[in-house]
Amino acid sequence: MRDKPVAFEDVNVVPMDKERVLRDQIVIVDKHRIAQMGERDKVKIPEDALRIDGSGKYLMPGLADMHTHTWGEADLLLFIANGVTTIRNMWGSHRQLAWRQRIANGEMLGPTIFTAGPLVDGSPPVWNSSKVVVTAEEAEKEISSEKDLGYDFVKVYTRLSLDAYQAILASAKKFGMPVAGHIPNAVGLERALEAGQNSIEHLTGYIEAIQADDSPVKNRFDPQSRWKIIDYADEGKIPRIVAATKAANAWNCVTLVVTQKFVAAEDAGRLVEDPRMRFVPPDYLASWDPSKDFRLKDMTALDFKRIRRADEMRARFTRELHKAGARILLGTDTPNPFVIPGFSIHEELQNLVKAGLSPYDAIKAGTKDAAEFLHGSDDFGTVEVGKRADLILLEANPLENVGNISHPRGVVVRGRWYSKEELIRMLDELIATYAITQERLDSLFEPLSSSGDGIDQLHSSYWIKSTDTLLGEERFALQRSQAGRILISSQALMSAPPRINSFLMRMELNDDWTPISLRFESHTSEGTTKAKTELTQGRLKVSRNHPQVLEFEIEKDEAEEILLGSPHIASFVPIIKRLRLLDIGQTLNLTMMKLETEPELDVVEVRLQLERKSDIEKQDKNGRTRSFRQYNMTETRSNASYTGSLLVDDMDRMTLLERAEQMGLTRFELAEK
Repeated sequence: MRDKPVAFEDVNVVPMDKERVLRDQIVIVDKHRIAQMGERDKVKIPEDALRIDGSGKYLMPGLADMHTHTWGEADLLLFIANGVTTIRNMWGSHRQLAWRQRIANGEMLGPTIFTAGPLVDGSPPVWNSSKVVVTAEEAEKEISSEKDLGYDFVKVYTRLSLDAYQAILASAKKFGMPVAGHIPNAVGLERALEAGQNSIEHLTGYIEAIQADDSPVKNRFDPQSRWKIIDYADEGKIPRIVAATKAANAWNCVTLVVTQKFVAAEDAGRLVEDPRMRFVPPDYLASWDPSKDFRLKDMTALDFKRIRRADEMRARFTRELHKAGARILLGTDTPNPFVIPGFSIHEELQNLVKAGLSPYDAIKAGTKDAAEFLHGSDDFGTVEVGKRADLILLEANPLENVGNISHPRGVVVRGRWYSKEELIRMLDELIATYAITQERLDSLFEPLSSSGDGIDQLHSSYWIKSTDTLLGEERFALQRSQAGRILISSQALMSAPPRINSFLMRMELNDDWTPISLRFESHTSEGTTKAKTELTQGRLKVSRNHPQVLEFEIEKDEAEEILLGSPHIASFVPIIKRLRLLDIGQTLNLTMMKLETEPELDVVEVRLQLERKSDIEKQDKNGRTRSFRQYNMTETRSNASYTGSLLVDDMDRMTLLERAEQMGLTRFELAEK
């Protein structure tokens, strides 16, 4: 049954086709579209319509956040509650493809999603788990794959070589894929403009492009030099760079808000106290610690002062580009630290106005212009008959003050009306799912059992944390069959508001702890995904079935002994058996074929090196002093590297596994209940 038509009566329409207000209009929404609009005597309201009193109120198009990294389902409601009805997601995976389809089908509430494929970078990449492209062959293979999977555009990044960048743009042109992203260090702004990159994010490359000819940090891209470039800016070069941008018809998504929130650890406290932080999912908050953020943790007070000066320079570039007629897009780069999904769009609107845009032009950067950039002008971006019904109802005129948009009276999403009261209720319900209770977890755990002849040998439970924030729990059972085979069954439950995701693993090993097979199954907002790895006489077979991807199989010979693994701590049980043989100071090198779930389900080859350190003694909860073996761990793969540590008690149980991520720590702690 379709939603009823919605009739806005006597409302002032801000159509955003030009700077104007249409007074006392009747707007009829029906079947996801704007069906009628005009004065009362020219529009007939359907008898079954939901009537909304628009007297003295203003109706405008929904906003587009043109730079997001939307990994959590909670983000979707946060966007909608703030009038963000379209997003351009800048690092995509099968998750966003699944959400995009479910939203379009009406199965999930959220903004219309345009998404890049995986972030494409050089070697080594800035961000772990990026797609590394070095050769022209790799470029064509990656862009062809992204096109086939249904991604909307390609995202390029900082460490691409000039040859790889040029090959990516050539392949993107061949497959009809726009290119957006950072300006790679090896390319530079002017070559990127000449090459035809469609959009530039965060004004990357602009301050570098106005370096003084005698700048001592010119063409240096180490972290220390990166912050110093503002000290050597030659402002006389700005007009030429602005003119080159205009001539290239390149767009800039300036995201001024993101670096404004790059602050020292001692200043982060005032941001945490913002009452809007209650809407931020716990895993985001856990990663918003400047002392653990790999980009910020080693910065000095002087470096942060330089960031503030660079903020001023980016605002100036925004003003000069706009004055010259170059195109600007509204975006936030959420969820970077303290850039809250949805809420931050209102900060960025204010930033654009402060930079010199009129309220109309600032709003246009996230409505009409966003639609034009996305080749969607026939579908959204203005209030016109036939357009998709994504609308915001306001108490006051946004053309007088963009701050008026931050308190919507209600939002229409694909023709469905959500009042302010309904949105507040939905947000409260969402926040209630942030807390992880033992009762909630217990209700979702499944019995861990294997074959009927299995004999239990070990049951363990581990808290899963991001630094000190509890995100979930894993339970596993180890059993030995009468045939001598070892069976490890594991379930991990992870907070993914408003739901809890479930991940199941079953590993089978020979009696000497060599792997036979690993089965994996996940139940998330994307649907159910299954994968299996099997190892037979040195031959590896991998199969995967994902809701948005055709099932595929890989077979290859392995020249060395390998382990099978997954994100579950239970994967480390066979490793613990090997670590028994190490003396203090000795190292063990292992190769694991590991099923990963982030940023998407994949199988990666991981090189592990574990070094035994001196034993330590600690008191347990009963006050007894016990001995623990400790190991340092290095994990290396083609597009990522991690360091960590492992603690094993005198009963040969893992008590702590800790891995340093780029934005914090992942911890598995033995839960002695």
